[in-house]
Amino acid sequence: MVQSFMQDKGILDQYTDAMFVVIINIMNKDPNAFTTIQFQNGQGETQTAMDMTLSLACKTFEMARDKDDEIEAISAITLLNAMLENIQGLQEILPSILDKYMTELALADSPDY
Repeated sequence: MVQSFMQDKGILDQYTDAMFVVIINIMNKDPNAFTTIQFQNGQGETQTAMDMTLSLACKTFEMARDKDDEIEAISAITLLNAMLENIQGLQEILPSILDKYMTELALADSPDY
């Protein structure tokens, strides 16, 4: 599922919300397994589910910018928030998540309130 999305040429992006719901449910049901499960990515490298989830969020932000539609990025924010809510011991990747939020906020076209 993750590999298909990451290598997508514009077909799967309309299903990001549905795909992220599945990932969030896995996080909710067994957060410990989520932190230790490992998969092989398209390049044959081993990655953790958390690394792949961060990559998915980044890809979603990128697609939202390409479409010039900030609303598309909401699913990435929901995905990252689910990680922060469900996973213990995120100290190692917390700076990356917060940096991503800050970067995306700086790039946003939304008006200042």
